[in-house]
Amino acid sequence: MAQSVRSWEPHLPSLSAERDVLVCECLGQGPDQGSWGTCDPRDGGGDGAMTLDRHAEDLGRVIREAFGGDAQIDLAGFSLGGRIGLAALAAAAGESAPPLSIRRMHLTGVGAERDGFGEAVVQSWRDALGDPGGEDDEEEARRLRAFAWSAVLATHSPHFLSRQGPDRIRTWVDGICSQSTAGGMRSLLRGTHGEEDEWSPAGMARRISQAPEAGRTRGRICVGGDDRMVPPGQALRLGELLGWGEESVRLFRECGHAVPTEMGRAWREDLLDFLAD
Repeated sequence: MAQSVRSWEPHLPSLSAERDVLVCECLGQGPDQGSWGTCDPRDGGGDGAMTLDRHAEDLGRVIREAFGGDAQIDLAGFSLGGRIGLAALAAAAGESAPPLSIRRMHLTGVGAERDGFGEAVVQSWRDALGDPGGEDDEEEARRLRAFAWSAVLATHSPHFLSRQGPDRIRTWVDGICSQSTAGGMRSLLRGTHGEEDEWSPAGMARRISQAPEAGRTRGRICVGGDDRMVPPGQALRLGELLGWGEESVRLFRECGHAVPTEMGRAWREDLLDFLAD
């Protein structure tokens, strides 16, 4: 949420040194969302286009186009990207799309469920963005900026934000506003942050653990010790539901939700070590 492919640019030199890397920007992200509503005739342009199963289908098509239908891949995802990765793995437990051959999955900032704080933050995002209703550009920009401030404050640890200072934080808010649209964020919230148990992380984990293909994918879950959106206990529970075990969870102490930003070097080292193991 509220990021684009540019968020991965600092990591690409290390990640692409010895492997081919594909960075995906999902539907709803990025500055150009003028035609997203017509992307899928099945839903008539509604927010159904933004559901996690649709994102998983899109991801599968992009990967098969880039690497071929039989390619074995390693998949890394942060927050919403991690939940889309889980949805892609859950496709192997169903019949909605040809399953990807996922060797290893590295998730960051994904837990089994949200607690009260996380639910309150998501509700604040919904209220900030409001309902679609033909608002003018100025009103949409105001709504997006209110959402951006809330997103930055919720996803970083207080001591990290204190070190950055208000001027630096303001540049991050400006970046979200220039790389996102209120409509895209609004539709992503509606399509991917609902209450449907089937596509909640816990629901997907249960299906994945019961699939015959489940044992073929090794997993790692990274979580910040000060993550208020995904408390470490929820990351541990997700690892248990997936059958990956407690040893699959890596805790980054004194770090918030945005581990790849707050502790970028340590996060990259963990990712590369896990893929090479």
